[in-house]
Amino acid sequence: MRERAFLTPVTENFLHAIGVGMVSYELALKYDVDPKTAFIAGSLHDLGGAIPDSDRVQIAEFYEIPLYTEEINVPMLVHAKQGEFFARNLFNIYEPEILNAILFHTTCIDNASELTKIVFIADKIHWDRNGEPPYLSGLLAALDVSLDYGCNYFLNWLWNSDLYVIHPFLKRSYGYYIENKRFSTLNRNELTNENNIIIDDDIRRRYFLNEIKDEFEKIFRISKSAYELAKNDSINQDKAFIAAVLTTASDTIFNNQKDIIAKALNLDPKGTNLFAEINYYFAKTEFKVEDPEILESLLNYQSKNLINNQKLAKIVAMAYKTSSNRI
Repeated sequence: MRERAFLTPVTENFLHAIGVGMVSYELALKYDVDPKTAFIAGSLHDLGGAIPDSDRVQIAEFYEIPLYTEEINVPMLVHAKQGEFFARNLFNIYEPEILNAILFHTTCIDNASELTKIVFIADKIHWDRNGEPPYLSGLLAALDVSLDYGCNYFLNWLWNSDLYVIHPFLKRSYGYYIENKRFSTLNRNELTNENNIIIDDDIRRRYFLNEIKDEFEKIFRISKSAYELAKNDSINQDKAFIAAVLTTASDTIFNNQKDIIAKALNLDPKGTNLFAEINYYFAKTEFKVEDPEILESLLNYQSKNLINNQKLAKIVAMAYKTSSNRI
C-alpha cells in the first residue's frame, strides 16, 4: 500500500482499486477486450483486501475456501481467493472471466484469458507502493509488442526478484509462459468454495463489506450511464466513462479528514468545490490524466450553469441523475 501522510489506508486502497480498473479499461481497448468488463474485474481485483492479513486465514477457513500451505504461511496471498469469493457472494458476479481475473490477478495463470492477463498487468502498472515500479519502463515497452510479451516480461522480472515465497499459481504461470511447460487442468473445487453463500451479517459489519459493495456498485452504475449517454450525444464514450469514474475518487474522504487533505494539497478547506478539486488532483497525479476535457468536467459537472461547450461535464451530471433514478 502507498503511504501518504494525508490519506487514510482506506483511501489509498480505494485509489489503487479504481486505478487498476482504469488501467484495465485502457489495456482492454488496446487489446480488443470489452473495456467495461475489464474495469469491473480490475476495480474488484483487491476485494479480498477488505479482510486484514491477521484475519484472512480464519475467514477463509470459516467459508471453507481451500488454501495452499504458502497462503497459510503468508496470509497476504489469500486475498485473491477471498476476492473471487466475495465477487460471487457479495456482488453476485458469476461470469467466469471476471472471477478468474480476480482470482489470478497476483500471479497470472497458465493458459490465461486475455482479461486475466490484462488485470494481472494493470495491477502491476498502477502500483500500490510509493515511487515508480522498478520494472515499469520495460513492462510498458514489452506491452507495445503484445500483451503476451508484457506478461512474459513481468513474470521473468518477478521470478528473478527477491520472493519470500513462490505461490503455486506463479509456478504454473512461469512454467507455462517462460519454460513452455504444460499442466493438468486446475480443479476449481480445490481453489474456492463454489457454493452460493450468504455472507454473515457480522462479517459484513466488521469489514465494511456493505459499504464497499454500495460504493463500487455506484461507480459501475454512473460510469455505465455516462457511457450510454455519451453515445446518444456523439461524445467519446470512453472519455465519458473515465470522467464519471474519476468523480468518485474522493468518495472515501469524509468531512473530518478534508481539512488535513486540503492543507496538504494547498486547497481551501471551506471551498464549495473542494471535493471536485480533490478529484482533479487525483486525476492528474494519481491517474496521470492529461485530457483537458476530462479534467474540466471534474471541476464543473456539479455546476448549475453549464454552457454548451461543456458537453462532457453535462454527460457526467446527467449520468449521476439517471443512475440515481435507477436505485
